[in-house]
Amino acid sequence: DVLDYYEADAFTPVLADATSGGNTSATTLTGGFVRNGKQVTVWINGVNVDTTGMTAGNDVWITGLPFTSWSTVVAIGAVYLTNATFSGYVTPFLSGNVTSFRLGDVVSATGLDFLIVSELTDDTTDFYITLTYRIA
Repeated sequence: DVLDYYEADAFTPVLADATSGGNTSATTLTGGFVRNGKQVTVWINGVNVDTTGMTAGNDVWITGLPFTSWSTVVAIGAVYLTNATFSGYVTPFLSGNVTSFRLGDVVSATGLDFLIVSELTDDTTDFYITLTYRIA
């Protein structure tokens, strides 16, 4: 049965300017997860985020999730974000069959845009993220 499986552990997410092959932050992020059957909840913390060497115009990505998302899933979660520039509210946005997500800037009446590296204030941005998603 799918609910018979439980796991909880830490993992090390990475702040990057691409889903793969991009530049990464020197800041070590902390992360943890709880998996209950096919549902995973992750929490990720980044404090005084260093964006040195990252490409300013690229989207902000968090990579290294502990499980690949289900192929047809789209998941959003919650973000507390300080010292960053955005228009609406920020949410983690995860699509199907991935181990990474972007930070979406949702603006009323205009839709979803994604946070870019230049919108984070180098060495002072903090974020705390919670995201729940389904795995295959």
